[in-house]
Amino acid sequence: MLLHKTSIAGVALDSAGLVALADLSLIKQRTALMGSASYFDIFFLAPGIHTQQDCTGVNGGELPYAGDMKNDYVFRIENPGTVSYLQSISEPGYLVTVQVTRLKRRGCIRHFEHLYIGGFIPSLLYILGIAFTITSIALVSVIRDFWATAVLLLLIVARAINTVVVMSRCEKGRTGWKGGEEPQGKKAALIILLSQDRWVCMKGLTEDIKLVTAGQWLSDPSPVESFAAAFAMLLVYVAAALAINGTFVGNLIIAVLLLVSAGILSVCNSLTKDLHMFGCKVRIWKEGEKIPDEEDEEDIKARQGDEKGRHDGRRKYERRSEMATELLQKYRKQPGKAKWATKMDLLTKEAVRAVQERDEDGDDDEDGDAQASAPIHSQGPSQASNRTRV
Repeated sequence: MLLHKTSIAGVALDSAGLVALADLSLIKQRTALMGSASYFDIFFLAPGIHTQQDCTGVNGGELPYAGDMKNDYVFRIENPGTVSYLQSISEPGYLVTVQVTRLKRRGCIRHFEHLYIGGFIPSLLYILGIAFTITSIALVSVIRDFWATAVLLLLIVARAINTVVVMSRCEKGRTGWKGGEEPQGKKAALIILLSQDRWVCMKGLTEDIKLVTAGQWLSDPSPVESFAAAFAMLLVYVAAALAINGTFVGNLIIAVLLLVSAGILSVCNSLTKDLHMFGCKVRIWKEGEKIPDEEDEEDIKARQGDEKGRHDGRRKYERRSEMATELLQKYRKQPGKAKWATKMDLLTKEAVRAVQERDEDGDDDEDGDAQASAPIHSQGPSQASNRTRV
């Protein structure tokens, strides 16, 4: 049988364990998309286990400016998980609209939410990856390759330690500073300026938006957590060193497991379209949905789809000033007086003043037309008598 073969002529897999040391960012990206780690992650082995604690760097160091178009606050978004998600969904020259909603978490089901909140196909693939790990352990046990079994168990232990540390840091980040308490039902609309002329409009309740943008995502590791993470990293290197003692088939199983798991995790990340963090979900606004804010003429145009849109919450603009002017016209009636546009260097003060004056003139004309076309019984006595004389 093939499982009893110890080698194949001309092929050597003594260093197959080195695949585990590949510095891939797949596990870090998955942690960012899910907002935390899960106990199910323990049985999903892929290259890059030793880098999971560095997932706070998934944003590449970018901290974009954001302006609240309703309250004129301008600040930086320093949550690397949120920034990484916004980078993945945006593209130059497009304004992408996303909405933030609070998830309903019910009882014990919430402990299994990491298996299904990413979507049907990504969840199915993730479960397949877990099953593949369990199958690999069973196979190396059947052929009695104890060195290969030890390597897989060491990787699982390292994965478990990193998972517990990430969950602990995430919980401290969730309960940490998130700003002052906001009035219930208060809404916000942020314009976020990413690098390479990528723009995102984030809408939702102020309290929910602050959860995914304010404060820390993962807290700084404590001394105990730092020691545990370092120990887990050493376990990965030890596993790679011990793999040389395994049989050819055992090393082949380890190599195939890590390579296939990396492919599965890459597909899972690419098919996961939403960000889940601190009980909230951030997703791109879809065609036919009402944006969680007042629905106005611009929203109706976007829902119907025009020549600028893609029918999926994305609108293309030829100039950045064109995008800023449209948002300024949309939120000009808010009490902030549109200072966000000048604070973020999107428009000059003269341009803002010109837009506001033009809109005020348009409102005056509309009021005059409405008053002239109003029925007699809806006007005052003097107005009705004047129209009668004419």
